[in-house]
Amino acid sequence: MKCRHVGLAAVVATMLMISSLAAQDDVLDDESYVAGDCCDSGCGCRGTAYGEVQFLYLGSFGTEDPWYGDDNNGLDAEGGVRLVTGYEGCNGLGIRFRWFDFDGTARRPDGDLEGLDLEYFDVEITENISICNLHGVVSAGYRHAEYDTYFDQSSPYTTFSGDGVTLGIQLERDICCNIGLFGWLQHSMLYGDDDKEGYPNTLMGWTEVQLGIQTTSGIGGYDAVIRTGVEAQRHEGMFQADTQDSGLIGWFVSGSLVF
Repeated sequence: MKCRHVGLAAVVATMLMISSLAAQDDVLDDESYVAGDCCDSGCGCRGTAYGEVQFLYLGSFGTEDPWYGDDNNGLDAEGGVRLVTGYEGCNGLGIRFRWFDFDGTARRPDGDLEGLDLEYFDVEITENISICNLHGVVSAGYRHAEYDTYFDQSSPYTTFSGDGVTLGIQLERDICCNIGLFGWLQHSMLYGDDDKEGYPNTLMGWTEVQLGIQTTSGIGGYDAVIRTGVEAQRHEGMFQADTQDSGLIGWFVSGSLVF
């Protein structure tokens, strides 16, 4: 991928920034600190930092013209990763960073490649919400995405690089002690160029959905959440000369800590 190192460096830098913000909150928690009483509601100005690692196993699909694969039975599912880190203030407002990387290309017996090669990086503002027994987060922000397709050739068939707006919502519902259900929906509107096909000013829609089950526990004094479930994606208007859609579907498992 063209931006793997950039994505990893951004995640590391983000975690360092979040550690600094958490340290500042410790200072604000000190009773000797007045400075205008930054949280009049008495919440103590104690924010939280969190980090999550997701491992995914997704199969690639396309409308009208699927890939043949090395045995003419389509592409096998491949692994991917998504890293999420963020900080949430005592008033429920926060910032979140997300990096996703998926290399679903496979090499045919003739040496050519088929499949999808994807990467994106998000920066979002988040807000906690509660609706009766549902609890969750709504988010809005910026996404940079790289999208490459391969069809029986060594170089990409489509090479899209774009930026745009991303909107999301995640909801959780407890069903018994430490066990709950959750769902996540993210949609991005991306604007960029398909350099390989020579299509400037190209529009792309990227939708992601997760549904699954989660369990919460304590590890070393921190809150831990383990999730597993199904993920589906749809990439609109970028497949086969920007006229068809591609997509991913499969399962994932993730672990997160709240500091």
